[in-house]
Amino acid sequence: MAKTSEKLALLEPLWDKAIQSPSSVTLDEKHQILEWPTMAIMQANAQKHLNLSVDVLFHKAATNPDSLTYPECLLMDNDFRIMNLLDQAKYSNDRLRWETERPDLSEKKNQARAIVLSPVEAKAFANLRDDNIFFPKQMAYYAALQAKRKPLTMPRGWIRNVLDQEGEVKTFGFLFYHPKDQENSLWEKFREKFDEFLKEPMFSADGFDLIEEFKVAEFVEFESPNPDNLDILRE
Repeated sequence: MAKTSEKLALLEPLWDKAIQSPSSVTLDEKHQILEWPTMAIMQANAQKHLNLSVDVLFHKAATNPDSLTYPECLLMDNDFRIMNLLDQAKYSNDRLRWETERPDLSEKKNQARAIVLSPVEAKAFANLRDDNIFFPKQMAYYAALQAKRKPLTMPRGWIRNVLDQEGEVKTFGFLFYHPKDQENSLWEKFREKFDEFLKEPMFSADGFDLIEEFKVAEFVEFESPNPDNLDILRE
């Protein structure tokens, strides 16, 4: 996949070959001209992510583009590569930059691409670029994702659990166990410090303001023959 104008220019001899002698272009050269991965990778990506073969996808796009799903459109638009959102944006920006920096090369590239595409492939990509196909499906796809998300104003699940506690007294917070025979003055100092800490906002989660006043800290003494052995707390 050419990513710079310099790398793009290295493909110029192949574009010339496609324009001057299209019948002599090999399958590997065709994929280089179209910036496609190998057919094996294309088939693997289409099968894994769409459960379709490349031929079936092209036929679907050429004959019934309205039936295309957004993931099907996206795989074709990304030249059968699997990319994250950042890579997709960079790939698209690279293509636009090529056209701006070297319009002469872009024209030759597009001419060569049009020549090496089969009639079905050409029709499939022409349909994909239709204003009524790719963009509306993209918008509908992201709108559906957004609709599934909970509004930002909804409390998070753990906050809702606090609010849903039965009874008038609702609490959440921290429970500290300490051996009974440890020096109480140290624990008292820690408790005083922690009480000050509890007065400060602790989380930025949506809905936390609803339970801010329910924060508590409890300090529980326990007796154990061996203060260093905490197994008694696990029983």
